Amino acid sequence: MVHKELNKVLVKNLQDVLAMYDSEVKLFFTNVQEIRRIMEQELQDNQGE
Repeated sequence: MVHKELNKVLVKNLQDVLAMYDSEVKLFFTNVQEIRRIMEQELQDNQGE
């Protein structure tokens, strides 16, 4: 389980990365779409809990 404060930082960082990616900023992360897919799937899975 991820600590709540760490979770907030991770979510904020992910939002920043996705915003840059959507704005077509060149990133070192080559699999941003895959990261987004995994995160969305985890959110859907966790909504049932």
